[in-house]
Amino acid sequence: MNSMKIGDVLVVFEGVRRVIWRHRLLPVGVPGTPTSSDWVLASVWPDAREQRQVEAHLGAGDPLLVVLDSEPAVISVPAENVTELPAGLPPPPAGADIIDVEIPALDWLPEHLCRRGLAFARHAQARIAAVPDFLRPAVVIDPGDDGPENGAGAGTEHVRYVYRTGVRTVPPAMLRRIVEHLFDAAGGMAPVVHP
Repeated sequence: MNSMKIGDVLVVFEGVRRVIWRHRLLPVGVPGTPTSSDWVLASVWPDAREQRQVEAHLGAGDPLLVVLDSEPAVISVPAENVTELPAGLPPPPAGADIIDVEIPALDWLPEHLCRRGLAFARHAQARIAAVPDFLRPAVVIDPGDDGPENGAGAGTEHVRYVYRTGVRTVPPAMLRRIVEHLFDAAGGMAPVVHP
């Protein structure tokens, strides 16, 4: 799953979760059990229709939560599972048996929001780097006040970022609590609380 709605908040999972796979259909009458080689890389979220939906969501000032991932946004795929690389991705080396596909970070967002998200991800990475794995929180939440140079204060307070530290998954119940913490019931911003 690459995106979901929690109330009126659009939640987008950045990274390898944006990869869309499709099942390669077996010819009619050919018996067999589907295997991993029957799945091919189809696209990277969002497609053109989904991109228009995101733009309309943002344009209306509706809340957006982007879940960034500490894991590299690279998948290694057997060449037989890639019939055609999605638009915008660099071509693989000729004759490669395994193709490393890097998913461009936040390329679906307007530039100022992409810049703000990437700056937050760098900050979150630096913040947790010195923390032992067993003491790391599941997520680091963007403070929402990172200055106009990164898009804050420019009518973008309805866009927030969460950095998943990789220690554990973010279960749906936790994601719902994060949304409730960041956005009030009307879909606006909750007050930013600093310790």
